[in-house]
Amino acid sequence: MANAGFENASSSRIALHEGKASNGMRKTLEDLMNILQCPLCHQIFKRPTTLASCGHSFCEVCIDDYNCIHSTCPATGCGMPMSIVGGGRGSFRKVNPQLAQCVESMQLVCQGLNQAPDEWWKSNDLVITQSLTCPTVEHGTSYDDTNKGLSYDSDSDSDMENMIDLQSG
Repeated sequence: MANAGFENASSSRIALHEGKASNGMRKTLEDLMNILQCPLCHQIFKRPTTLASCGHSFCEVCIDDYNCIHSTCPATGCGMPMSIVGGGRGSFRKVNPQLAQCVESMQLVCQGLNQAPDEWWKSNDLVITQSLTCPTVEHGTSYDDTNKGLSYDSDSDSDMENMIDLQSG
């Protein structure tokens, strides 16, 4: 089984070859794939587009085709009208660049995993050459771009004591 859980890229799915991810990684990637799937065509979003009235997302072609016949959102239980919003220059839908970037990132993750040796996560020789950190901004903190770190606006360090260091270990 070469692409368990994922169809090939020509069918708008993202391929992940057998042996390239642990069961846990594969489950997480499949869960993410389900989130990045158009509810109309059940494929990974192609040019993801979000409805202005309710925020549900679909492939641009899927929602345009659907809108030719129907006037309400096709998401189960929604029923919001897909009406023109914002006057003459408004639209009932907008292409969603953030969602498109998520799809592209998922494709890059799977491409990277497919290039990795089989069962790479079991290797004792695994060396991480670069540490990537994403600052998390909690209530009472602000991100200071000049210092590339977090600065606390609180007078108390009690907030720091309650934080968990996810990178330790």
